[in-house]
Amino acid sequence: MSKQEKRRLERLKKELDNQQKKLDEDKKKFATQKKELRESKQKLERQKKQLDQKVRKFQLSQSNSSSTGAGSKKSKSGGGKNNAELNKTKGELKDTKDQLEKAKKKCKRIKKNC
Repeated sequence: MSKQEKRRLERLKKELDNQQKKLDEDKKKFATQKKELRESKQKLERQKKQLDQKVRKFQLSQSNSSSTGAGSKKSKSGGGKNNAELNKTKGELKDTKDQLEKAKKKCKRIKKNC
């Protein structure tokens, strides 16, 4: 084997080693991103469940308050507060759902790239 061939082989080995190192680094980055994304997704799902519970609780309290009235006239002063609270909770729920959808799309994109 000539000196040129030996040098060429050494150069190719170094290049291969460098590519392997880069691949290993990319794998670590991907694993970290995947873990962060999973944690973020879990957090968003917990928030969504909490908001769903708040909405159900609020709707239950609304239905209970309307059923206990039994023919009595409702006052307008209390309704505005409840509607504002319901709208706020619905807004939070929508934001959380949007975040969850974004996280799902990001996860799919990352999986597709690998």
